Amino acid sequence: MKNLLLFLLACSLGAAAAARPIRGSVKCGGKPMGGVTVTDGYTFAQSDEQGIFTLDADDQALFISLVTPSGYLAPLDGGIPQFYRAYDPAAKRYDFELQPWPGSGECYELLAIADPQPKTEEHFRRLRSEVMPALQAATDNGRTRGSNQAAIVLGDIVWDSPELFAGVKAEFAGLGVPVYGVIGNHDHDLNKYTDREATENYRRHFGPTYYAFDMGRTHYIVLDDIVYHGAKKYEEQIDTMQLRWAAAYAERLPAGSRVCIAMHAPAMKSWLGNRVMESAETLMDAFAGHEIHFISGHTHINSNFDIREGAMEHNVAQICGNLWRDPINRDGTLYEVQVLESSGQPLLDQAAQRIVRLARRQGIPCKLVFEVHDLWPLSPIELGGMSPKHPFIMLCQAAGINPLAGAMSVSVCASGAFVTPFGTAPNLLVWEAGGYSVKDYLKCGFPMLIIFGVVIFVFI
Repeated sequence: MKNLLLFLLACSLGAAAAARPIRGSVKCGGKPMGGVTVTDGYTFAQSDEQGIFTLDADDQALFISLVTPSGYLAPLDGGIPQFYRAYDPAAKRYDFELQPWPGSGECYELLAIADPQPKTEEHFRRLRSEVMPALQAATDNGRTRGSNQAAIVLGDIVWDSPELFAGVKAEFAGLGVPVYGVIGNHDHDLNKYTDREATENYRRHFGPTYYAFDMGRTHYIVLDDIVYHGAKKYEEQIDTMQLRWAAAYAERLPAGSRVCIAMHAPAMKSWLGNRVMESAETLMDAFAGHEIHFISGHTHINSNFDIREGAMEHNVAQICGNLWRDPINRDGTLYEVQVLESSGQPLLDQAAQRIVRLARRQGIPCKLVFEVHDLWPLSPIELGGMSPKHPFIMLCQAAGINPLAGAMSVSVCASGAFVTPFGTAPNLLVWEAGGYSVKDYLKCGFPMLIIFGVVIFVFI
């Protein structure tokens, strides 16, 4: 009996040692904020009406952080929102102050930037002189339009050169917008052989490697999907600790929420026969019933994939071109940043819709026409199996046209399919073999394009 009591006492002391109770507060302008989610990276708590929260912090925790609510922003330090505090087991209190971000709860722009990846001082000089001016112009334009902007850097912020972290961070801070970080494989320390040690330099500059924040009606979740083993050896997976944390967070979200998961390596590996990361499958299962989007980098090309019903991935090309060798990525795109927009609706077409309705009321013939970007990888063959929530299908339905016909017309018009040797692969294949000239394609192809245009006009 005595031994049993000693064993139970030891167990209870061990449990107490593994988790320490902490308290804190969340305020905005000195006023308490209730309902704000707080986490140590293992469990969650929520602030009450007085802005007070209590949390049993795990002794392995690295940070205590907030899930910043939509319409609010944590104070910036070096451009990085300070929604987190480094965890100290000796500290008993963690107080946070947020500030209102007017308008961002309804409409915002998030600049998705992938793989800046400077390795040398020369690369850093070129980042400053070639890339940052374009980003600065984008944020200046946003301010002129009164847009609420933030940026997210989707990993490989440096290229195995941790000494450049401070300089790159300072450059992005100069944009004057909140900058959220994602860790990539080249952001790990080459000389460390555990994932926790290898991320230390990154954490010192950018904070937690996994966290969450809200913008507009979207719940953003940032994850580290690089399990690092040192000396450039790593696995592209989300570890079980993050999966448990994300699954617990999913249970706190309202049904049918829009969730955007940001990580460095893509969930779908197009170069491996569209194989989906095993841990990403588990993650999507945890968020079943929600509208899921992934944003990722790593591949150095732009692509969009429908992974499964209700889950889509947006892969962003590197902003440094082809690893600083030239300004063109492997997919032919130039230095590029993708802008994710939200206004509470899937597409920003409300203004155009209103103009069309007003024109029709006044008897003016008017038809809504959409300009379509990033159609790939949709094709007439693939379209039948695509999710009905795919942006292109939703766009076609909003315009009252058949998505199959819409995809066909956009594909032909975008490629100039009949009128150039470069419009499609078959055109190019027979060009030299048949001894054709560009003039031959124009003579035969232009009438075909006119016929196709008439058919499209009549039947769409």
